[in-house]
Amino acid sequence: FVKSCAVMPDGQGIAVHALDGAEDAVLVFLAKGGRAVRDWAVILPEVIPQTVQMAVNDHGLILAARRSTTFYRAGTQIWKKEVPDQGGYRPVYADREWFAAGTDRTVLFADQRGRPLAVLPVTGSAAFRILPSSRPMEFAVQSNKAVTFYKFR
Repeated sequence: FVKSCAVMPDGQGIAVHALDGAEDAVLVFLAKGGRAVRDWAVILPEVIPQTVQMAVNDHGLILAARRSTTFYRAGTQIWKKEVPDQGGYRPVYADREWFAAGTDRTVLFADQRGRPLAVLPVTGSAAFRILPSSRPMEFAVQSNKAVTFYKFR
């Protein structure tokens, strides 16, 4: 039973949130030889009955559950940040080399190993989204008050 999925920025892999037997898991598949091959998995500590926001790239997975944001690399939890329960939606984003996750009125940016790079405030309401840009290493944060562009060097 598939609940959520995320596609890698290069289109060469996916992460699928699903029931795997009796366990709730995120399964990561990579394109190899024209087929999707299971590369690694994360068994979640509890069953999450709804869609979860997640973003994946070749380096890892960032998952935004109701009360936490967690970063995994090859199936191993690297860090977990507890956050206030904000209901269903919290934005996450993966570029080829870095990750972003939104909580309340901030965006956390992490490198390919999950190491935090910065935490930046968001102008406007707590509801916002993270959008890609047409330029490399650039993205936008859109809230009800503004669209702000950020660029990594």
